[in-house]
Amino acid sequence: MMMNTNLKIKIEEEEEEELFDDEGNDRLPISQLFQLLQQRQSISMYPKIMETWFPQQENIHDCRQKASRKRPRDKNYNDHVVKGTKRVSEQDFAKSPVIERAEQVQANLSAEFPSFFKIMIPSVVCRGFWMSLPKEFCQLNLPNHDATVILVGETGKEYRINFLVQRKALSGGWKKFSKEHGLLVGDALVFHLIRPSKFKVLSHIYIYIYI
Repeated sequence: MMMNTNLKIKIEEEEEEELFDDEGNDRLPISQLFQLLQQRQSISMYPKIMETWFPQQENIHDCRQKASRKRPRDKNYNDHVVKGTKRVSEQDFAKSPVIERAEQVQANLSAEFPSFFKIMIPSVVCRGFWMSLPKEFCQLNLPNHDATVILVGETGKEYRINFLVQRKALSGGWKKFSKEHGLLVGDALVFHLIRPSKFKVLSHIYIYIYI
């Protein structure tokens, strides 16, 4: 380490000596000398300026274009979407085409039982993995105590998910379900209560939920 430091100092001294003659007089006019020193200083600061003004960021609004590709999708896709973005809520997707699609699905469902749809946001499919449900819907249609939810995928595979009544959310087990079904930020799921404590979920996937 000491040798590298001495070498650096020696090189800098040699560079400075080039600006002067053997008698210590300036070889260049003062104005040009000052300009040259400024140029050297700006070059040494350049990497820091680039890092400050050109950080790598992902834009949350790019996710729908990436989401249009065929599944299976990159398991790390959601992580890339979230980095460098602000806090995202369902309101950020208010004008997304997926909202219109979810509403169309709801309109074609039987009105005998209630339904709702949820947009997948980072806290649901990227970090935390809390699948919050509408408060009023939970109060009217779900048990008033913690329960186990069984999600049955179209392949027949079952997923046991914890429903927490205080949080009005699905928690333990939801992460595995989300990952295996390739849910992305911006996806929509439509939940249709087809009989007491039994849901049919429509959109990207088709599953049944038993409580």
